[in-house]
Amino acid sequence: MSYLQFKFGIVFTSLALFNAPATASCGLQFCPLPTPETESKWKVGLTSELTGFDFAYGMGTYLTTLPRVQYRPVPAVLLSLHIPVTFLDIYGESDAFGLGNPFVQGEYRLNLALTHSLSFGAQLEIPLGDHSAGLADDHFMLLPFVTYVGFGGNLKWALQTGWAQSLSGHHDHAESQVYVRPHSEREWVFNAVAGYLISLWNLEPQFGIDGQIPVADNHDHGPGLVSEGESEEARLFGFTALAIDVAGTRFSPGFKWPLTRARNLDWSLFVKIDREL
Repeated sequence: MSYLQFKFGIVFTSLALFNAPATASCGLQFCPLPTPETESKWKVGLTSELTGFDFAYGMGTYLTTLPRVQYRPVPAVLLSLHIPVTFLDIYGESDAFGLGNPFVQGEYRLNLALTHSLSFGAQLEIPLGDHSAGLADDHFMLLPFVTYVGFGGNLKWALQTGWAQSLSGHHDHAESQVYVRPHSEREWVFNAVAGYLISLWNLEPQFGIDGQIPVADNHDHGPGLVSEGESEEARLFGFTALAIDVAGTRFSPGFKWPLTRARNLDWSLFVKIDREL
């Protein structure tokens, strides 16, 4: 599911320039930390992520490229569109290349104080991806969420939580397993990230956790994310990234790894790129 490619910032400047925290519209997944408000209404981004997996029904890797565009009609509102394309390599089987499920997102931000903000939003995953090749699910998924952002001195942090809910009944996936981030019909998802600006080098190391907790009486889209009967266990991941600004474009390479035995990936290397127009 797209949200666990999970939240993906933008232009990087000194925290002393902040008037109010702003957030990137990234989905419920790792996102570079908040950046300053600007006059630009349009932002574009690209994420490339190489992921390894080992499920009961197959092991391999996949490379997902996720272009995205964000529009801010008014300062407090963010709208975005994300369209993933994936190359899937299942060891010992044929490869696949195609479209993942695109998703749209809307978010409204409230500035609680000079250094704090609270955002409410929702993300809708649209089943246009290649389900037969195992690249995407075959139903709509709705994910309302709330995000808190704060900073003090050179330290920034963000907390986010949401509820992922399938908008259709359970489907039988016996004939076509989902390899690209399989998930449950209903999940509580959350992440937390903190970063510290090293002003001398204009770099920002960031660290965080990303979690998914399946809700009872649900069904996974890949039985046995570890082994049969264990797929309803909570899944927790750690991640780290280094945000770098080069000529008005922010680069955020990073790494993600599982912290629990239950998992929907073994490792993930990613780079996220964002630029204002």
